[in-house]
Amino acid sequence: MDDWVEAEFGDAPLGDRRLSTRLVKSASLLADVIGKPICSHISHDRAAVKAHYRLLSSKQADVTPENMLAPHRKRTIERIRSQKAVLCIQDTTKLNFSTRPACEDLQVIGTNQTKAKSRGMPLHATLVTTTDGLPLGILRWSYRDPDTGPLKPRSQQWLDGFLDICEAAEEVSKQCRLICVMDREADNFPLFAAQQAQDRADILVRARHDRKLAKNTKLFETLRSGPAAARVRIEIQRVTARPKSSRKKVHRGRSHRIAQAEVRYHCVKLPATQQQVGSVTMYGVHVQEIAPPKGEKAVEWYLLTSMAVHSAEEAVQILTYYTRRWRVEDFFRVLKSGCKVERMAMHSAARLERELAMYCVIACYVMMLTLLGRAVPGLDAKLIFSPMQLFALSIYAKNVKLPVPRTLEAVLLLVELMGGFQNLSRDKPPSFQIMWRGLERLSIVCVAYEMLPAAYRERLGCDYGHGSSIPS
Repeated sequence: MDDWVEAEFGDAPLGDRRLSTRLVKSASLLADVIGKPICSHISHDRAAVKAHYRLLSSKQADVTPENMLAPHRKRTIERIRSQKAVLCIQDTTKLNFSTRPACEDLQVIGTNQTKAKSRGMPLHATLVTTTDGLPLGILRWSYRDPDTGPLKPRSQQWLDGFLDICEAAEEVSKQCRLICVMDREADNFPLFAAQQAQDRADILVRARHDRKLAKNTKLFETLRSGPAAARVRIEIQRVTARPKSSRKKVHRGRSHRIAQAEVRYHCVKLPATQQQVGSVTMYGVHVQEIAPPKGEKAVEWYLLTSMAVHSAEEAVQILTYYTRRWRVEDFFRVLKSGCKVERMAMHSAARLERELAMYCVIACYVMMLTLLGRAVPGLDAKLIFSPMQLFALSIYAKNVKLPVPRTLEAVLLLVELMGGFQNLSRDKPPSFQIMWRGLERLSIVCVAYEMLPAAYRERLGCDYGHGSSIPS
């Protein structure tokens, strides 16, 4: 973790090298106590805790969330260079701090039926993943407009995010394709026009507006027409049912299932709007679930993309890319439920933004670890975990009657067991929640071992600072 935090934060341009060093230390401590205040760290390092809060309240002009995350953006672009294509998934979430009335400079993020206002911060983020859904990092994040304060209108947020993806594309090879994936809220003509004006990044968005096309036809009718080009099985993510509350509408929920669906595709020309000159040519992919379970609404998606679709295989590939969009929802869940950012108690929004910048990277790290063991199970665990962590896990492996871990897959299984995973034959792959609990408990065990006297550590075989740490 320490090496990883150094790589993701170490070169932050904060105007003073000591502030950059302090940022690395703070992020490392927060990663050890995911979801808890930094002062709860078992090391009881009062000086580090005090330095952390001084960093958050620094008056240095260069101590901004953008500068704190600049090294992470740089590393993310480096990871993009190793891929032939990546998905840049945009989305917005609202962080509610209504229970923090003493916090200053918060924005109004909603009102209820009694016109009571909810205060908090909107967060618009671009999560980069491989085409298989493995997170590579956060490319862009925005809390507020630097000039006016509140975020720009949502249509402008999506456009700004796409233009930022185009800038990142200039830093990688032309052989690597960046695909901007967005949900229905991003369906707007200026975004499509902006994509047509360049050739480095593509867009894939779920259509929201049933636009009029030529010859008095409509977009949805056109995409639904014709025989199915392919039949596929797609994973439908579970959505938890939500009762009506003062802040949110009722949601019936949706069960997790593998759905059978038909896929159709068409090339469509979107006519210009009153504000835009010139039509835009896009490719549409229609996805319709066949025979949904009783009581469930059939899934139906209308996808628009700038990528050429001339075959059933290409249409199915577009659908596969869109199903990866759920990764950004996972990211927000880890950020809210795992890192518990909405429980942060600060006196100003500026402090919240700075600590939130650290948690964004930590949340991405938790997701990356959880999925990396499934993507490359045979990877050497020493590339990810420290000798001290591997030693602690080797002792734990004996307690749970498992072999000493050598590969990343075996090591992550032990971390997941620490987090509460039962490892039964019918269990689904462990969730991100199990991973963040396991990482926290592993950090406590490691600190406990480090507190042992040197002579006793030597008797245990814990020579984690001078060579192999895993007992045979």
